[in-house]
Amino acid sequence: MVSYDDFKECMRQRAEEDTGGRAVVKSVRKINGVILDGLSIMTSDSNISPTIYLNSYFDDFKNLQESDDDALDIIWSSIKECYYRHLPKTRFNADDFTNWEYVKDRLEIRLINTDRNRELLEDTVSIPFIDLSIIFAVNMCIIDGANGYVTVKDCHADIWGVSAEDIYDAAMANTRNDWEIIPMCELLSRLRGIRDFDETMLPVNMYVISNQGRSYGASAILNVDVLEEIASITRDRTAYIIPSSVHETILVISDNNEIDMEYMNNMVKEVNSSILNKMDILSDHVYVYNKESHRLAFEGIYEAITA
Repeated sequence: MVSYDDFKECMRQRAEEDTGGRAVVKSVRKINGVILDGLSIMTSDSNISPTIYLNSYFDDFKNLQESDDDALDIIWSSIKECYYRHLPKTRFNADDFTNWEYVKDRLEIRLINTDRNRELLEDTVSIPFIDLSIIFAVNMCIIDGANGYVTVKDCHADIWGVSAEDIYDAAMANTRNDWEIIPMCELLSRLRGIRDFDETMLPVNMYVISNQGRSYGASAILNVDVLEEIASITRDRTAYIIPSSVHETILVISDNNEIDMEYMNNMVKEVNSSILNKMDILSDHVYVYNKESHRLAFEGIYEAITA
């Protein structure tokens, strides 16, 4: 029986043997308290390495029916292919990251749960938003065909000589037009390949709010243009925002203001606990949108949109 520690060490050794570089496995803190084990390989030809998280590979290893040796060979081949596919073809200029003029046009916004990320937020640039936190990432575009993101820490802001508000303004400017609100029936038509999805199958008017890449698109609710569009869609009806994940939210419009909030909150909690990946969870409850004040509310706590 190969233990997880043995598996990690085996992959690290094979990485050094096959690439001739120096391989290390380090624990990496992700959002919502998730800790992953990342394999990095540094060679003389490159000063940066893609991080390959071994946790899911170990799950794959355990599910293989081959002998341990053959299974390890299979998994390493998959990891090696992933490494070379994402390995940058040019060297990374570390000085670029210290240059505010360079990074400010590459900043993006992410919205995460505050309580689930207390430890992460200790050294991360953040701005409170109701019971959530706005954080930022720099898209370094270091890999051909993919992106490399660096979460903005307090030490980065110190190097750049800027405030959290400066970072927020730059990130909002970069993402101001990167949003979409799609009727749920249209989205279901796309996913199911149905040309005309019957809207009457949905109990209420529902829309999906996200960015065009569907990555950390829940932050779109910070955008004034999005909120104005919600107000236009809602008219005199009540609008609810369901935090379906960090990647998107769902706008629910009620004609009669009789939506059972307790039921909706319980539904969100059930989805979070039984369906969503832990890293994708945004919040355990629904928000109400006030179109006159451009505010979201939760249990009497309001937050103005400042974008």
